[in-house]
Amino acid sequence: MIEKLTKTDYAELFALIKYAFHKVPTGGETAFNFFAEHSLNYSFKSDGKISSDVIVTPFDVDFWGTTYKATGIGYVASYPETRGNGGIRELMARILDDEYADGVVISYLAPFSYGFYRRFGYEQIFNHMQLTWAASDFPHGAKTAGDIKRLSFDEAQPLMAAVYRDNPEMHRGALKRASWWWQYWYGKKLAGLNFAIYFDDAGQPQGYVIYNFDGMNFNIKEWVNTTMAAQNATTRFIQSHAGAFDTFTYVSPQSDATKIRVLQQMPEPNRAKAELVPDMQARIVNLVEFLNQYPVRNYVSRSFVMAVHDDNATWNDGAFAVAENWQTQKLATPPAEAEVDFSTDIQALTQWLMGYRTFAELVFAGRITVAEDLDVAEFDRLVQIEKPILADYF
Repeated sequence: MIEKLTKTDYAELFALIKYAFHKVPTGGETAFNFFAEHSLNYSFKSDGKISSDVIVTPFDVDFWGTTYKATGIGYVASYPETRGNGGIRELMARILDDEYADGVVISYLAPFSYGFYRRFGYEQIFNHMQLTWAASDFPHGAKTAGDIKRLSFDEAQPLMAAVYRDNPEMHRGALKRASWWWQYWYGKKLAGLNFAIYFDDAGQPQGYVIYNFDGMNFNIKEWVNTTMAAQNATTRFIQSHAGAFDTFTYVSPQSDATKIRVLQQMPEPNRAKAELVPDMQARIVNLVEFLNQYPVRNYVSRSFVMAVHDDNATWNDGAFAVAENWQTQKLATPPAEAEVDFSTDIQALTQWLMGYRTFAELVFAGRITVAEDLDVAEFDRLVQIEKPILADYF
């Protein structure tokens, strides 16, 4: 049977996670329990003992100025003797029903298998860029007014939160980080990191870098700047460590190499190794609410009818009329084929609306089927087309 766990179950839950992932979760039991306290812990029990679990973390995301109520799915685990008995499928179905009832609009998920979670309506939405430099090739950055200060986590956290909030990149599907999330991720789970804040000449925080040392590698964990002065100052600060390290590494949540500022600062761009890495999946939980709140681009406005297939959410499965202002209603009576502008599934629709793939790309790939006279390019002028960014993990 499915249960939502309480604090009295955390030790048993931790034991399952440790067994299933073959390691102690980063940060140990203290960090894990803190995370569990701020999450919904779904468990499938056999003979009164936890056999499978899924942890669901509530949060908000900022998508081009629209705040969507969301969840992050993580720590999906089962003991080997119970795998294949349908426990995870039952848990995921229950979670989706509960999310819809609770007003959740979109859900993110860290997959161990992209194909496995496509069964539940999830699809790849995020990438990141893994960057590596020889220390001698890291750009120097320009000298700027203002100061860099290394601070403790407690001193740095409210300053970093302000910079993160003001960075435009963090408005493309990223988390609106709550204070507890900062405490969990950087104060407990990844304890022992270094924090450097750039202050402009007026004393205002405008950038930060979070980093650690891994042998002879300088590892940049997070790097956020709101101005070019902050970019130059933090680049200069990082490069000042070059004499003590062989390599620098950075995982950027920005997947477009032309928009990663540090790459544009390199006098010899070919001396950085850049690898595009697939990252998190997402699914729209409540399609009507997602569209009703969607930040439509202003270049074109038109109404349309779409047919959507969703195996896991009956409320998303059917035909929908979308007005010029994008107020959406599900049609009680299926329209005639000639009245449908396009047909698709929830996975492809999520990719298009989140800006991960264009409407034209999805049509070309056969993921969207359009009416004969449909102007495909017009639909790409409706939605946000820059790829979404997520700097966090579940």
